[in-house]
Order: sequence, then structure tokens, then C-alpha cells
Amino acid sequence: MYPPLYSCSCTPYSDAPSRYSLMYNRTPVLPLSSPLRPSPLSCSHTPDFPPPGVCPTFDFGAGSDYSGTNSDALGEYTYVGLDAEGEPYWQLSSSGYFLYKYTYSGGTADWSIGTDITSTQVNWYSSTGVTNDPTEASNWMVYDGSDWVTQSDVSVT
Repeated sequence: MYPPLYSCSCTPYSDAPSRYSLMYNRTPVLPLSSPLRPSPLSCSHTPDFPPPGVCPTFDFGAGSDYSGTNSDALGEYTYVGLDAEGEPYWQLSSSGYFLYKYTYSGGTADWSIGTDITSTQVNWYSSTGVTNDPTEASNWMVYDGSDWVTQSDVSVT
């Protein structure tokens, strides 16, 4: 009926580390009473459901008319898990693209779209400062096969 639950070391919303406490301030997709939605007072959640405060889906490029190189990376991204740094990442359902925050050795970071969450070789990246919310990223750049080109009408919603 429902996927098996597992125990984790998460904490209630009020005690969670700031980066996970209602990180995205978005309306939940599932009602709070849903058996599939993790309770803020319990530490059990399904392995394929994001931890408290992490948005389950994002739409990259909704409303954009971009149809050039790497346009196949546009679409709905669904939560996959946490990377080695504890940052959430999402995957485009129709391909092997991921939406993730890449942090460089100097501490700077950007939101990226690529096929490897550990690589700097990406197809898209946001050239603005990075927050924990990919919907705040803007000035998305796409690699058109020879150069990086700004796509001002592309955003994450």
C-alpha cells in the first residue's frame, strides 16, 4: 500500500538546522495529514520523499520559448536525495539531467543543470549569487555548443 518507512536522524522543524528549516517556504504538495508527508514531529519518511522543508518538484524553464541546444534539460525536476555535502538535488524525469547546487573549492557556488552532480561540466548554470532556494536563481546561462549564452526568460519555479 505505502512504501516502507525508515528511521532517520532528522529533527523537528523547530530544531532543524537553519538550512533545512522550511528552506524553500513553498506550499506543500501533499496535505499535512497525508500518510506520505513526513510529520514535523516524527523522523520517519519514505526514502524517495524529501526531508522537511525541501520542495519535492521544480519546473525549470516553464514558459520559456527556448528551443536551442540543451533545451532538452527544460522540464519538471523531482527530488532525488542529498548529495555528499548534504544539499538536496532533483532529476528531470525524462532524462539524466540534474538540478543541483555546485560549490567550488573557494566557497562560491551556483545552481547548475548537468548530468553529474559532482562535475563542473554543466549544460546550464545560474550566474547570480546562490541561496538555498533555486527559484531565486536568475541569469541562467546555457552552453550552445560553442559559447555560454544568457537565457533571460528561463527560470526555476
